[in-house]
Amino acid sequence: MGIKWHKSENGAQTPAAETKQNGGKNWKVAFSTGMGSDTTIEAQTVKDKGKAKEPENPKKEGHVFGGWFKDDKLTEAYDFKTPVTSDITLYAKWTADSGNGAAGGTNGGNAGGAN
Repeated sequence: MGIKWHKSENGAQTPAAETKQNGGKNWKVAFSTGMGSDTTIEAQTVKDKGKAKEPENPKKEGHVFGGWFKDDKLTEAYDFKTPVTSDITLYAKWTADSGNGAAGGTNGGNAGGAN
C-alpha cells in the first residue's frame, strides 16, 4: 500500500495525511515596507499553523528599520514565532535617522590654538 496523494488548490500534490492534518490550507504573509523604501519583499506562502520566515531588514534612505508590525498604525509588534492561521500583512516601522556622528565635530571646536 503506497502513500495517498491529494491535489491542493494550486495543483501541488501533498500526502493525504498532511492534507488531513492542516486541511490543505495555506496562508499568504505579505510585507508592506511603505513609501520610499528601497526594498521590495516577496510575500510568503505558509502552511496553516506554520511560521513565517523573518526577511532581511528592508532599507529606506534616511531611516532606520524598527521592526515588523501586525497593524498599519504600528502599535502591535509581530513575533515570527507565532503560528499563521490567516492571511496577514506585516508593516515595516521606520524612524528618521538622526545621523549621529555623521556630521559631528564641526561646531564649537577649538582650532588647536592655546588660549
